[in-house]
Amino acid sequence: MRFKAFIKENKYIMLTFGIAFAIMIFAFGILKLYPFGDRQIMVIDSWHQYYPFLQELHSKLRSGSSLFYSWNIGGGINFFLIMAYYAMSPLYLLSVFFSQAYLREFMMLITAVKIALAGTFFAIYLRGQFKRNDIFVMLFGLMYAFSAYAMGYYWDIMWLDNMALLPLIVLGFHRVFEERGFLLYTITLALAMISNFYIGYFICEFIIIYAIFTYIKSYSIRDFSTLFGKIFTVAFYSILGMGLAAITVVPTYEGINLAYATASGNPSSIKFYFTFMELFNALLANVPPSIRSGLPNINSGFLALIFMILYFASKSIPLRERIANFGLLIVFFLISTVNYLDFIFHAFHFPNEVPHRFAFMVSFLIISWAYEAFLHWEKLDRSVIWKVVVGLFAYILLTEQLNPDLDYKLVIYSSLILLALYGSVFLLKSDKKISQRVFTIVLTVIVLIQITSSAIVGTETTGSSSRDGYAPKKEDVTDTVSSLYASDTDFYRIEMLKWFSTNDPAVYGYRGISTFSSTANASMSYLNQAFGLAAAPESNRYLYASSTPVVNSIYNIKYLLSRNGWAQESNASYDFYETVGDIDVYQNKYPLSLGFMVNDAISNWSLTAKKPFKTQEEYLSAAVGYPVQIFSPMEPTTAEYTNMTETTNSDTYHTYTLKNSSQVGNVRYVYTIPKTQQTYIYLFTHLTDDVDVTIDGEKETYETRRGLVIDLGVLEAGKEVEVTFEVPKDKNSSFYISAAGFDETAYAEAYATLSDELFQVTKFSDTRIEGTIDVKDNGRFLTSIPYEPGWTATVDGVKATIIPVNSALISLELPVGTHQIVFKYTPAGFTSGAMITLISIIAVVGIALIGKKKKGIPKKRKREKNTEDRDHKEIQENVRDEENEMKDREKESDDDKPQKDSEGDAVEPKPEE
Repeated sequence: MRFKAFIKENKYIMLTFGIAFAIMIFAFGILKLYPFGDRQIMVIDSWHQYYPFLQELHSKLRSGSSLFYSWNIGGGINFFLIMAYYAMSPLYLLSVFFSQAYLREFMMLITAVKIALAGTFFAIYLRGQFKRNDIFVMLFGLMYAFSAYAMGYYWDIMWLDNMALLPLIVLGFHRVFEERGFLLYTITLALAMISNFYIGYFICEFIIIYAIFTYIKSYSIRDFSTLFGKIFTVAFYSILGMGLAAITVVPTYEGINLAYATASGNPSSIKFYFTFMELFNALLANVPPSIRSGLPNINSGFLALIFMILYFASKSIPLRERIANFGLLIVFFLISTVNYLDFIFHAFHFPNEVPHRFAFMVSFLIISWAYEAFLHWEKLDRSVIWKVVVGLFAYILLTEQLNPDLDYKLVIYSSLILLALYGSVFLLKSDKKISQRVFTIVLTVIVLIQITSSAIVGTETTGSSSRDGYAPKKEDVTDTVSSLYASDTDFYRIEMLKWFSTNDPAVYGYRGISTFSSTANASMSYLNQAFGLAAAPESNRYLYASSTPVVNSIYNIKYLLSRNGWAQESNASYDFYETVGDIDVYQNKYPLSLGFMVNDAISNWSLTAKKPFKTQEEYLSAAVGYPVQIFSPMEPTTAEYTNMTETTNSDTYHTYTLKNSSQVGNVRYVYTIPKTQQTYIYLFTHLTDDVDVTIDGEKETYETRRGLVIDLGVLEAGKEVEVTFEVPKDKNSSFYISAAGFDETAYAEAYATLSDELFQVTKFSDTRIEGTIDVKDNGRFLTSIPYEPGWTATVDGVKATIIPVNSALISLELPVGTHQIVFKYTPAGFTSGAMITLISIIAVVGIALIGKKKKGIPKKRKREKNTEDRDHKEIQENVRDEENEMKDREKESDDDKPQKDSEGDAVEPKPEE
């Protein structure tokens, strides 16, 4: 009986989830995602970042390795921080039930689950806040699930958790505000901060603003006693919720301080992105969601738009409440369009693409108000409905005149059709031309059609990628990596000669250097940029491509993999080692260890931007303690410009202006190799993505907009190297270009000095490195472990002071002798955060128990229980009232119909006596 009662009470909640999930899977099926086709869900950053990090998490969960650190990302990185931004969703724990081969399908299913949960939790919010439990709770829940934010940004899968949690947080907030309990608010707020601290931060801002307007519509500003009481209550339970999440929030705060702060800087003058009319137009029907840029994703369904207008027109809703909520809407419209407010709300940062990351909050407000108006719509004067319908009709026609472009036609016509349908249904129901049952069925069908259309348009606009091509030769690469790790058990790194994705080490599962992450260590980005890797701190990335022996040695890269014959036959950096499947393996000719002794002069080594050959020589000279020259500059034999005038030629730096700004420019450099030698070219062309390098008629294309040292291998004397690239029109800019020969003999001498005192790793795991080193002279022990405060070191059992080199690499001072060194890692702030969380849990349990015993300041749990019982009873009474009202209406409608006899045939009604 209890099960049946539970099903009856929650049938509309469960239907919300089931229908939303089914519609999303249907849309993915139309998109031909596997197993419905040969496509996969990953696009844009989910292709480069979110899936590789999910795969790394999946590997750790299945192997039982530490979640604190990973050597498979960025040379070594705080993986707990990666999780906090990308992969802390509790739902990801379910990935352990999927093999890696089907992890992409898990990502698709979890996306659908998160969207379905958003609708489900919104339905629960409506039921709890408005004490209703009917099919319309389901319909409005589905509107939230398929709002533009979910459809445009579902590829940012880590944001969907907090979109789903927002309704429960607000429901819990109202309970706190009305002194009816605190657990729901505190726990869901904590869960939001844990699931994704970034969007969780926005939710905290939302609660502050929402609380202000909730107070304004409920109490007098001059009632200071109530005002301060509410501030204290909301603040107390908010802090308690933050305390519960401290185990992730504190280490996240510590870790994020190492990331690049902002590439955009502070706003210098006020700017408006959109007019209010443009924002309002974003609410019309069939507006495609923004994927990477464009209007805020605030579209919430056309029915929500109609009833939002009716909400502000309804006299059944107190005027003070309507004014306050209108002010709340204006505030979020202003945040969406004023650059200063946008900057402040986004944590004093301008997002790098994907703007208005808080837009789901606007949809939450709009649909909430629309539902409240829907509850009162039959009390509206019929003329009000007519005015809204006619007014919207006129506005849409006006919009068509102001936006005559073809792309807007679908929006206009869809809006007019839906306005006619919805208007007709509500006017017919108002005139009692249709029964409640017909009204409900028709409205349900229209809403389901519209949200299904939103799902299809959203998925098609977002797109997909090829499943077969991700990642190229993955099975061969993983087999190769497994073979290397089995045969060579030392600690070393592996890299690709040419990257496929920006997170190849995570994709293929090897200890490597490359990474692209919003949490990337900025100091490592600066170091790798100076070394000539494809790095940009402002873009949160550094990517490895076949580089110099200097870079390969310092990073302990022992093996290099080639998927498609990218390696040169003759190269100063590596020799052929073996072939595994279709993968060629090359071995570093000059390997070092994870750590090695260097001269104390390394303390004075500084980075030189955009001059990697100079930076590498200066590093090597400091490391060995004497001047080393390994690169010999080469001058171009030809430097040609088309539609360009060179304005500066300073060593490797060149500026230019376009002769005709309406046309592109072209650059052509030719270098003639003076003698047979290993050759490199460095290019930094930040306005040009790709550069072509041609040798003996064979052309290779390289991405150089973030700078890159290009490895050309050993070239014979007299060969010509042609470098060509195009610069965009309308922009005058600059580029860096330099070529150099490499003196392998000089480097071999320096290498002999460095390799004389190597750290022998005896044992390692994700968070612990143990080993020994025989030090011949007092000096500096330099490692390629990226510096983070979470690392600690002991030398012969005594804690040692870690000295960061260029804020990027860990080093120690070591005296003469043989030493046992142990490195350990725990994310900075984790221990203190865990203590705060433990204290907060004790506080939550204590307050709940005290409330239950009617003691202390917090409200009694008994009162919470009574309130919940009252709410439950009120919901049940509302359901019964609705059922009775529906029966009465149907009876009234049936009185006008021909009556039927027991066989079902129509008969004339008998006259009354």
